[in-house]
Formats: sequence, C-alpha cells, structure tokens
Amino acid sequence: MEEQLITDKKPPEWPQIDTVLVVDDDESWCFVTKMILQKSGVGKRVITASNGQEAIKTLQSMGASYRK
Repeated sequence: MEEQLITDKKPPEWPQIDTVLVVDDDESWCFVTKMILQKSGVGKRVITASNGQEAIKTLQSMGASYRK
C-alpha cells in the first residue's frame, strides 16, 4: 500500500457566480438546495422556481432588467 502525502494545498475555490436558479417542483428540496448553496457561498443570490415555465418567466424578467 502506498502512503499518501499530506500537503498544504488549498482546495480549489468555486468561481463567484452572481445568481443561481434552482428549479424543482418539490418545495422542500428547493429550500434545502437553496440553503446548501447559500452556506457554501456558490452564488451571491439563489432563487427558486417550481417548474420550467416559472423558471423561463423568471429568466425573462431578469433579462429585461439587465437590458435597461
């Protein structure tokens, strides 16, 4: 068996993402996923949608606000 060497290397950092959109019809799963993403610092903002149609409306709304 080979011995593993312990190094002082830092784990790779996640790139900073502005907004994360979680889409799932299970409200509990959306809540848990949102909490995990927020605690891990993956996105500055985590938003949820309960289905694809709601997600598209959310993205269209976000796109319209960025164009102004």
